[in-house]
Amino acid sequence: MESLEQQWNKAILNLNQNKEGLEGLIEATEAWSVVTNWLNPNNYNINQEIPSDVKENLQILVQTSLPTRLIEWYLGKYRLLVKKISYFIIY
Repeated sequence: MESLEQQWNKAILNLNQNKEGLEGLIEATEAWSVVTNWLNPNNYNINQEIPSDVKENLQILVQTSLPTRLIEWYLGKYRLLVKKISYFIIY
């Protein structure tokens, strides 16, 4: 299993080969930030209609693989945590 540092280095090296490229990654990251800020539980406007900037940023995210990669990364961390907990329970 690759370490987190190895995974990061591999991702950086693959950026130029990725069709989204660095500019696409930056745009998708900014879009992710706008959308998650609006989805924040402390946002009292969440019950109102989705603002146009959030809609635009959702469209950007739909066209990228960033959400999928973030979910895969999160689930990967979750699986690692489950393995560690299982190890301590068994031993």
